[in-house]
Amino acid sequence: MDINGPINLAMEEKSDGMGSAIHLSFTDVFRLLDQDKQKNVLDSYLADLRKSIDVEMKERERQGMLMVQQVMEQLYPHIVTGEIDLDDTIVVDIVQDSGINFEHFIGNA
Repeated sequence: MDINGPINLAMEEKSDGMGSAIHLSFTDVFRLLDQDKQKNVLDSYLADLRKSIDVEMKERERQGMLMVQQVMEQLYPHIVTGEIDLDDTIVVDIVQDSGINFEHFIGNA
């Protein structure tokens, strides 16, 4: 099951070999929307994430989806008020051996 939404995620191994980093950026289509439409898209995306997490899946996949959900929920109020520059890439460090699988999100456009 792929989760398509307003973000693109890319995984990168950290140069020190101590874990990974997720590079989160917003799609061109999302960035061009006005704030009201961005809010609607985010509301729908988070609802889809919640539904998808409830579906039976491997624990690593569930953990990856939960992490993306948590990051997006933390960013949500800042996005809908225009406080975040959507042209920036947000980097989230992942602890080594976290065992999280982000395959549902990687490469979405």
